[in-house]
Amino acid sequence: ADRLRYTGLQFGQSSLAPAAPAEVLRRSYGDCKDLSLLVVALLRSLGHEAHLALLRTRWDTISQDLPGVGEFDHAIVVLPGRRSLWLDPTAPGIPVGQLPPSDQGRLALVTDGRAKALTRTPESASAENRRTLLFTIRMNEEGAATVVATGEASGAAAWRIRAERRDRPAEKLKEADERSAKEWLVAETLVSARWEGIDGAAPVVRSRYEVRGSRMAVAYSENATAAVGMRGLFDDLPTMLRERPKDEGAEPKPRRSAVVLPEAHQSEIRYRITLPPGYRVKALPQGEAMRIGPATYESRFAVLSDGTPTASYHFDTAGRRFEPRDAEALRDKVAALLAADAPRFELERTSDALLAEGRGRDAVAELRRLAALHPTEALHRADLANALVRLGMIDAARREAREAVALDEKSAWAHRALAWALEHDPLGRQLGPGADVAGAVAAMRRARDLERHVLDVDLVEETRDADHDGR
Repeated sequence: ADRLRYTGLQFGQSSLAPAAPAEVLRRSYGDCKDLSLLVVALLRSLGHEAHLALLRTRWDTISQDLPGVGEFDHAIVVLPGRRSLWLDPTAPGIPVGQLPPSDQGRLALVTDGRAKALTRTPESASAENRRTLLFTIRMNEEGAATVVATGEASGAAAWRIRAERRDRPAEKLKEADERSAKEWLVAETLVSARWEGIDGAAPVVRSRYEVRGSRMAVAYSENATAAVGMRGLFDDLPTMLRERPKDEGAEPKPRRSAVVLPEAHQSEIRYRITLPPGYRVKALPQGEAMRIGPATYESRFAVLSDGTPTASYHFDTAGRRFEPRDAEALRDKVAALLAADAPRFELERTSDALLAEGRGRDAVAELRRLAALHPTEALHRADLANALVRLGMIDAARREAREAVALDEKSAWAHRALAWALEHDPLGRQLGPGADVAGAVAAMRRARDLERHVLDVDLVEETRDADHDGR
């Protein structure tokens, strides 16, 4: 197969009559009928019964009583038996026994003298054409997250990926992986990208991307959020079932014809999120389940017993054919889902929730636990200082804030915590007698300078990246 090249352009007599197998081997190329006849000859030489099969890859009507050769536009191979084995020599990336989507469910003329009628080529079930994505998100205590995205594709989905990647230069693939990962995972840095099953015709293609600085999930000084969108769930649907017509008027004409998909398929997206220390889920997005024609869609959101948030989306076309009304309903639903903001897990600090519930002692214990787990970090001591201010324990708050600054003099959050503690007097009154206003102003100015420096660095890096992209 590696020695032969497929070419679909033939003229004159060769547009109808296949070349002899020996000639195809000599010149190392051929069209669909040339390659199929060669495969038939090879199989027969090994003692297998095999036949050429002509089919039409377009959904036009064929005269089933007396079909003419001109009604067919493609040739493949069939090995008859209790369960006939079909193969398309022009699609080397597909395992033997499977057909590309354009060949499935077509009326075929098998060149066997015993054939009494046209034969319908097999169609794959939706479970045979499956994509799955798992996003494992590890949130940091501050800033953007680290994300590992692993994917699997089988059937037609795997075939399309192989077709995209097989003949592209390694450097181009590397550039495409980096660009795709940064855009798709909203990330600053691609750590690694790995693919398996591209060469040959393995049943499954696997991918793994790891990125840092992904804004899919971000923790700030006072809150955190994680987006769990469904991008990619409907990628195998044709555009007409993912987008509403842009020129559609106030009263669109109802669809009259059914929609037949290239293949039935399934897709699934799952998320598993490791929260920053001291956080918990504040509210879950609302899931839903529905059926449109043969298709089903479901979204689920949950928190495991260990506090881990999870999300999952599942879409199954079940079949290929959608009647006009079902096709329109599916299009409208998919377009609305894709246009909506991505569902989010809103997170809260456990200590903040405890304080809001009036459980100050438990909140302080939680923050001391976190500070003990991270003895060299300023963040949790600064949070503890802020909580102590809310509880009116100003002297203790000042000690914790000064300790936070000592641990990390460049932490703007630590200086803000110190300013907040200093502007309260020992009785907890803001700017009351005994408040260290000058010290609070100095600490706040230091925090602002540190924050401004970070913004300036980010701006320089963004400008540098923009200049690089422009070049």
